[in-house]
Amino acid sequence: MAIEEKEVAALRRLGLTEYESRIYLALINMGPNKASEVSFFGQIPRTKAYGAIMELERKGLLRIIPGKPELYAPSSPSEHLAPLVMKLDRDVKDSESVVQSL
Repeated sequence: MAIEEKEVAALRRLGLTEYESRIYLALINMGPNKASEVSFFGQIPRTKAYGAIMELERKGLLRIIPGKPELYAPSSPSEHLAPLVMKLDRDVKDSESVVQSL
């Protein structure tokens, strides 16, 4: 269940940090899990995982499942990432239009 660098790069183009990308991809692959597992499989330092998890929650890309320990579950990529892709596509088309008009 290795995280592909091309997947990390794609999520970074959508505005996620490297750690956020790795955590999100680990959760997509594993399903709901603990921070220690997510940081291990996402290949990021455990101390950095919590900040990235909180930022992903703020962005709506994961939800926290209360308990001991807390679990983290990814949000649907089609619901939360597809709009970012569409916005990026619109931005590229707008930029192409400007370049052509110069």
